[in-house]
Amino acid sequence: MTGLRLIALCFVLGLSTTAAFAGDLKAMPDAPALFEKAQNLGSVRVILKLDTEFVVEGSLSGSAAVANQRSQINRVQSDIASTLNASQLGSLKRFETVPYIGLELDKAGLENLLNNPLVIGVEEDGLSRATLLQSVPFINGDDVINSGSNGSGWTVAILDTGVRKTHVDLDSGKVVSEACYSSTVGSLNSFTVCPNGGQSQTSSGAGVNCGTAIDGCNHGTHVAG
Repeated sequence: MTGLRLIALCFVLGLSTTAAFAGDLKAMPDAPALFEKAQNLGSVRVILKLDTEFVVEGSLSGSAAVANQRSQINRVQSDIASTLNASQLGSLKRFETVPYIGLELDKAGLENLLNNPLVIGVEEDGLSRATLLQSVPFINGDDVINSGSNGSGWTVAILDTGVRKTHVDLDSGKVVSEACYSSTVGSLNSFTVCPNGGQSQTSSGAGVNCGTAIDGCNHGTHVAG
């Protein structure tokens, strides 16, 4: 979906550089700040929204429709990947079920991708603090509790900083699968807290809460057990 073509001009000491954007910058309000950050720090981590039809999988009519949508997402992601250099490919994160990708880009790389008509949105991939005041109502957790639902008969995915699966409410085999996804990003002073030291882990024990000496790591145990 291509909006109005906008031209951003910057004049410095009589010299000019021009960046033309195929997408409507009204849909990319974070772009100017991201350009500045990439210029000052050398690079910036971003999440890009890609231009392809998308429906939440739970609203699709059957497995064939799900497979078709995932295939289309993969094709658009591959089209973007084909334009990247080796360094950019090294930071590329692809998502199987949603039309987004994650990347670390310098200012020129960010300009190039925002000029690609397949890119229709951008936001910074930054650090966030786990906060109950915002997170519970954001996922309508308070509404579920007030409805009287207790989770019986459902498998629930818990997204948090970890879970103490030996907790009295979670023992007896109630935890059936675990995974950890945690990034090491030097520019953000961020280091993986996955038990195996990698940036992903899906084996037993992967979901244990990170060390409580790290700010925020007590959140998972406090909330989930």
